[in-house]
Order: sequence, then structure tokens, then C-alpha cells
Amino acid sequence: NLRCAFCPNKDLPAGQKGDMDWGLFRNVIDQGRAFAFEVNLHHRGETLLHPEAGRFIRYAAGTGLSCRLHTNATLLKGKINEEILSSPLQRLSVSFDGFSAETYEKNRSGASFEQVTGNIAGFLEQRRRRQQNHPRLTIEMMELPATADGNERRGFIERFKKLGLDELVMALAPAAA
Repeated sequence: NLRCAFCPNKDLPAGQKGDMDWGLFRNVIDQGRAFAFEVNLHHRGETLLHPEAGRFIRYAAGTGLSCRLHTNATLLKGKINEEILSSPLQRLSVSFDGFSAETYEKNRSGASFEQVTGNIAGFLEQRRRRQQNHPRLTIEMMELPATADGNERRGFIERFKKLGLDELVMALAPAAA
């Protein structure tokens, strides 16, 4: 049971959570094609938990709309990597919550720093073996004051830079009131 300390859904009643059905998704995408430029396949939850995530990604990315998927990368492995890399998805972004195992696992309760960094590295390696440059991969981090020393930060950045990470975005977390 994974829990993100920053998740806006953690207190929602069970009846307000669930998976979008295929017909509704297809209808939203088809209508949006008439006026939208971009579709983001995420909102308030982990997209890759959907049992038909691969189908949704292929459909949306295949419409001609610019398409982005956001994930926490806990499920970024195996079949889903193949589905993403075989689709025309343009952008994949990953939320990552710390430069060290201690910080990451405190912020992403139930997740393993080593497993998730391995998932990201594995995805980048698969993309490289396929000689692809899509989807463009961005790691998005909330930099928490006093949580990472300079060596941890440099080591993390260098590891993924060597693997072909396209972009690292860091935002400073607001100070606690």
C-alpha cells in the first residue's frame, strides 16, 4: 500500500475514487481533439494502476495530440515499459521525492528507493536499446530543505544523466508554517 505524503487524494471517501471506463475516456479524447493541443494522462492518482493503462496511452498518444503521462514510477517496468515505448507517447514525467533512500521512503511510504530508481534506470536502458528518443523523460523533484547533502544530490543527478535522462526539474518545497 503506497502512500505519498503530498497526495491530495489520501482523504477522499472510497466512492470518489475509481478507474475511468474505456468508453468515457475515448469520448473525452475524441471531443478534445477538436480544440485541444495537449492531453495529460494524470490527475490525482497513479495512472499506471489503471488495468488498461497501456490501451489508454496508445489511444491518446495516437490521436495527434501532444501527450504526457505522469507517474511515481513504482510500476514502471516490464509490460508497461513495452507498451509505453511502443506507443507514440511524447513525454513521460516521474515524481521522485528525495535524493536518498531515507528521504524518499519517508515521503513515499511503502515504496523502495532502490526499486524505483532501478525502474527508471531500466526504462531509460530499454529506450536506449531501442534507439529511441521518445518519450522524453523528466524527473520532477520537490526539493525539501535540509534533506539532501550535496553528495547525494550530485550522485543522483549524475546517475541519471549518464543513463540519458532528458530533464530534471526541481521545485523548492514551501517551508512549514
